[in-house]
Amino acid sequence: TKKKSTTRKPKTITNYVTIKKNKKLHVGPSTAGIFPETKDWKSSNSKIATVSTKGDEEGFHKVTVKKKGKVTISCTVKKTLRGWIKGDVHKWVITIK
Repeated sequence: TKKKSTTRKPKTITNYVTIKKNKKLHVGPSTAGIFPETKDWKSSNSKIATVSTKGDEEGFHKVTVKKKGKVTISCTVKKTLRGWIKGDVHKWVITIK
């Protein structure tokens, strides 16, 4: 008999955030304080906001807001860890007012 695989396929998780232009924002995928290893951090529009490629000691990445608008910040999970699957994509759709 074949053993049924319990590994799910990678998925995209999207969060929606609205902030004021002069506020600071740090983003990072986390479950119960556990951060997976990530890669490919990017901004969909660097004229509106950029994101640091290196995270801080807690795994958060700094978003630098440049002007009002809408931008998507995204990253990919590098290694499977607890509830995270290698290849999961995390997106933050940020509206800056």
